[in-house]
Amino acid sequence: MPVFDMSLEKFLEDDGINVFTFGRKPVAIDLMTGCPGLKFQETFQAAQWIELEDLLIRVIQLDQLIEAKKLPAEIKIWDEIKKLTQ
Repeated sequence: MPVFDMSLEKFLEDDGINVFTFGRKPVAIDLMTGCPGLKFQETFQAAQWIELEDLLIRVIQLDQLIEAKKLPAEIKIWDEIKKLTQ
C-alpha cells in the first residue's frame, strides 16, 4: 500500500494490509508489519545486523525468507527464490 493511503487504523488494525511503501521505485522502502509464514519472535531473534554504507540494517535469514516465499500466495515469485539460492 502506498504511504499516502496509510492511517493509524490501517497500520495497527487492518490484517489485510501488511506492507506500506515509502517512496517510488527504484528508490522505495517497504515497511512490513507482518509476513505470512513467519513468526515474529523467532524471525527477529535469528535476524542479523549488517552494515551498509555506515547504516546498520537488521535483515532476516535467507532460509526464513525462502520459506515465507514458498507459501501459495507468494508462489508467483518462485523464480526470484531460485535466483537467491544460486
